[in-house]
Amino acid sequence: MNTAADFTGIAVECNRHVTPGSTLYVRQKAVAGTSFASEATKVTIPDQPAAPNSSVCTIDYINEKISFDSNSYEVNTAADFTGTAVLSGGTVTPGSTLYVRQKAVAGTSFASSATPVPIPERPAAPSPGAVDETVDGKHDAKITGVSTGMEYRKGETGT
Repeated sequence: MNTAADFTGIAVECNRHVTPGSTLYVRQKAVAGTSFASEATKVTIPDQPAAPNSSVCTIDYINEKISFDSNSYEVNTAADFTGTAVLSGGTVTPGSTLYVRQKAVAGTSFASSATPVPIPERPAAPSPGAVDETVDGKHDAKITGVSTGMEYRKGETGT
């Protein structure tokens, strides 16, 4: 594979023609009147890793944070990773979607495609009621419409 007809004449510029899982042949061009083309060298481009499962991210629903192995994965607000990077330990917004992918390793592997990590909506506020004391000072008032999945605190506001 050393004739000009064997090559397309396209120069590889900044990985523009590099496709995961492909094979390229690279050689020095012939220079008219001074040198022949070199022998070709085969370059095998690694495959793109599979997209990770969204379970590589853990959502802390109490503190509203996300965690993941930041040595292996990266998270972003956009599927094409042109949005805002999200750090492990970063805050999540209920009702949003983040995206995770396996990181590229320079000289070794490409980044994987992204997997959505849906952050569930915040549940609606409950609608409890109140029943006043049956007799003043009896202290038998109660809150109604509550379950063990709810919590309360005394105070001026619910924040």
